[in-house]
Amino acid sequence: MIFLLKKGTSIRNTAKLANVSISTTQRIKKEFAVNSFFEVL
Repeated sequence: MIFLLKKGTSIRNTAKLANVSISTTQRIKKEFAVNSFFEVL
């Protein structure tokens, strides 16, 4: 799931692909402070 968020996939699509709720996806994004793929590079 983190890979998808780093890649720039939307929260809604990430949640659907990972088979979790949108709120769970938002919580994980916030917890890992995933902003964009290019920021990690």
